Parts: sequence; structure tokens; C-alpha cells
Amino acid sequence: MIIAYTKSGKMLGKTSKAWDVFVTKELMRGYELSFCIANSDPLRQLIAPDVVFEVEGQKYDITSFASSSGTDNITVVDAEHVSYRLNNYVLPEQYSFANSAQTIINTMLSVSGADAEFTATAPVGIGGSISLQNDEPVSMRAGALAFKNASLFGDGQSGGLEVDYDNFTIRLSRRVGKDTGKVFKFGRDLVDLRRTWSKDNGATYDVDIAVLQRLEGGELEFGVGDDVTIEDAILGDTIKRRIISYTKCIDNPTLDKITLGVFVRDSADNSISMAVDMQAIGAGSVKEGKSYNNVDISHEYGFRSVSGDGLMRTINNGTDGYKIQRLVSGVWRTVWEAESSTGKTIAYNLAGNRKVELGGTDGLKMYRLSGSTWIEVAGLNSAGQLEAVNAIIGGTFASNDGNATLKFGTITSASGFTYQGVRLRSDGYNYCDILGNALGNLRIESNGNAILTTHNVDPQGMVRLYSGNGFSGSRLQLSDDSVWLVRAGEIFLKCDGSGNTTVSSHNNNGVRFVRDGVYYGANGTHIVGDRTITFVNGLCVGFGYV
Repeated sequence: MIIAYTKSGKMLGKTSKAWDVFVTKELMRGYELSFCIANSDPLRQLIAPDVVFEVEGQKYDITSFASSSGTDNITVVDAEHVSYRLNNYVLPEQYSFANSAQTIINTMLSVSGADAEFTATAPVGIGGSISLQNDEPVSMRAGALAFKNASLFGDGQSGGLEVDYDNFTIRLSRRVGKDTGKVFKFGRDLVDLRRTWSKDNGATYDVDIAVLQRLEGGELEFGVGDDVTIEDAILGDTIKRRIISYTKCIDNPTLDKITLGVFVRDSADNSISMAVDMQAIGAGSVKEGKSYNNVDISHEYGFRSVSGDGLMRTINNGTDGYKIQRLVSGVWRTVWEAESSTGKTIAYNLAGNRKVELGGTDGLKMYRLSGSTWIEVAGLNSAGQLEAVNAIIGGTFASNDGNATLKFGTITSASGFTYQGVRLRSDGYNYCDILGNALGNLRIESNGNAILTTHNVDPQGMVRLYSGNGFSGSRLQLSDDSVWLVRAGEIFLKCDGSGNTTVSSHNNNGVRFVRDGVYYGANGTHIVGDRTITFVNGLCVGFGYV
């Protein structure tokens, strides 16, 4: 039976229809769960990154799950014992403490913050000191394992303590397991026995064991940490060794596996090194398809690691190279990859239509996808300068202090018309615009007042240069066949397409010239302050008083 919970302890559901339910427990090391479930099973819909599973009274946090449709239509789940949460709690560098074993482990839980979830037990009457001798912070799980080499004394013995876990309880003892007296004999519960000898390790045994009591529906007579004996009647050897790992298949006892640790001969002082299970895989090895902290190895992917939330994964193999992928709408999209052939690293957006290439011979390049073709938009040239190629740049650029900004894109002029252009703003207030429109007209404005305008139509090719007041101030107007100088709406200089040139003063009372041989001038007397000025044909002929 597999039961699913939330991390807060609320039961979500359960199933008895899972298969290949494996629990692997290693002495002082791993403690893991894996199982298969049909996609149609109601429990499948409950599987999520924060789900906790319970099997035979022990709880496990999910580490990864992978679903396949079609022929298989199953989901494979990997999980780790809740004791792995101790990795989330940290002890400081150079940590050391001396007291009873119970006080030491309680202090470690408190210092790391693990006492929020975990408790611990230790043998009574055992105390001494523990020193991690760590230059960097270490996890609480590593700290608990350090009791194995601690300087502790009591019950007539010295040495360390071994650690075992029962859900959220850390159990310290002189040793895990006991001498059960269990004997495995060839022909009874030894399926196969292979013996090799080497100069370094002596005699070494590969042992395949059929666990008969499990096959007959009973429970195990031994567990991790126990001593067992192997009798090899053919070779005449009797070998005693601890069980350092046991893989139990809940639904199929024929798949049970045992890994035996260092044996000690009954009649000899020497020891032999042997770490063998039914698949001849050592305790420190990794298995294909098995997840280790969300990392697994397979023929399909090579090395693959998946984030805790299941949304990011890393793949490393000889075919694809090195890739980082993000799950988007059920599809794994590559967001970063490394190319061995070019030496480039490439980053993609989630839509897959933008990319940045770094490294190789080009250094830095940016691209956009047009149909099926990548179009370069920017990069570093051979001189190390940034260049834009087929690029559209928009938005606002600001100085470090924010007082100066440069804006590209759509800009509304002071006259209310919309243009495309550039706005340069200084000190947060004053600004200058360079604007253009679809008609090909250009405007330069300062703080909303026109300074320079060009017109491709009406009349074509006209250029106007304004003072700060725009039309209400002064301007110089140039077109294909005329030149105008205007102040406050009054024309002071005009050369038009008829061949006439006009120069006048305020209210046309100044000087007027016509180029075709006829001269005209203004006449009259004008008051300026307390004086009068008299003009004849545009010439000043005298002064007087009012």
C-alpha cells in the first residue's frame, strides 16, 4: 500500500495497485523509494513536487517522476526518505561540542534549526566530544554521520555511534543491527556463488541469495547492519559479514537484493573486502534508471538532472552535448546549450525565436528567427565594438543618476502629432526631440518648441529654422524658389519665385526694394519716444521732437 500526503500531513489518497515498489536502505547512507503506477490510477493525478509517500510506515519525499503515454502509459516515481531533509539544515564551520551523546545531538539539531522537524535518541551513559573539523558549513545529515568517528566513551567501550532513521527520528547506537545467527548455505538459499582472488583483497565472494522466507510470505529474519554467515561447502569456507544494503521489492520478493559488506573470517585475523549484490553492483556505484538526488543515467538521455519542481532539467550526453531545458506547456524547450563543434554556448528564449551565442570565433552574436532562418541583429565586431545588424531598437535608456534619458520609438510632439523619433532629456525636465513621420517630414523641437522643420510636400523641400518661440517668434524659411525671414508673423526679408526681393521694417514702414529696376520705398514720420523720424522713399531724411 502506498499512501500520499501533503507536507503538512493531510492524506491525499492511496493505492495498492502500484508495482515494482522498491525500498533500498543502505547502512549509514541511502534510503530511497521507487515505484510504477498506471496513468489511469487516481493516485497518479495527485503526484506533485511537494507530495510525501508512505510505504510500510516510513515516509518519503518525491524527487522525480516521469510519465509515458501510448504503449506503456505509466508513471515512474522516485523518492527519498524524509531523513534527507536534514540536508536543508546547516551547522557552522569548525563545529565542536563535548557532553553526553544525547545533549550533543540535541544541540546540533537546535543550532542547525533541524529541531523544527526532527528529534533524536542516543544511548544513555555515553558522552565525550565531537568535532567536525569543517572549514565550511556542513549539513545536519553530515553532522549526524560524524558520530561514527567521534570520541565517545561509556558502557565500557570507546569509539563512535552509528546512525539510523525512523521517519523524523534520528537514532544513534553503538551499532545498527545485530548478529542474528543467520546462515546462508549453497543449494538452500545461495543461488550462485563466485569466488575470485587478488593480491590486494584476498578471497572475494560474489553471492546471489534467494530470500526463502520472503518467497513463502514471511518477514525477513535479518536487516541492514546485521551479521550473517555464508557457508561454502564446495570451497570449504565459512565467511561472516554485515549486511550493508538491502533492496526490498514490496510486490515481488523474487527481486529482493542484498549487498554484503566487509567479512571477517572465523579463523583468521585478516579481512577481505567485498561489496556485491545480485547484480554485482557495488554500494558506491550508480544504477541505470535510478535517481540520485534527482540525477539519473540512462541510454536515452545519458546524464540527466531534474529540478525539485520538475520544471527544469539538465542533459549531458555524446549526442546532444550539454543542454538546460525548461518545461513549457508539456514540452521540454532548450534554453541553454553548449556546442562542442563550435565552442559556443547558446541561450534561447522560451518561445524559441530569439537566441544569443557566446564564444567560438565570433564572440557575441544575437539573432531572431524569421521563418526557419536565423537573422543576426547585433553582436561584437572584430574590434570588439557592439554593432546592430537588421536590428530594431526601442525603449528608454537612462544614465546612472537618472537625470539623462534617451528614448527611441513613438513620440507625441507638443503640437499633438504622433511621430517616430528620438527624445533626449536632461536634468529630468529639458528635452530635445528629433521626429519624423510617414510623409518624410522631419522636426527638431526643444522643450516642445519647433527649432527646425522640413517638408517633402506642400511645398516640397521646404526647410524652416525657428527661434525658441516657434511661429510666434522668428524664423528662416527656405524652399525650392524662395527665402523668407520672418519675425512675429511679419516678413522682413522675402525673395520669392517671381524674382522679387523685399526688405521691410516693422509694419512695412522700413525699406522696400524691387529688383527689376524700379525702386520703392516707404514714406512717413514715425514717433520713437520723444523723437520723430521722417522717411522719404525709404530713406531717413530728418529727426524732430514730439
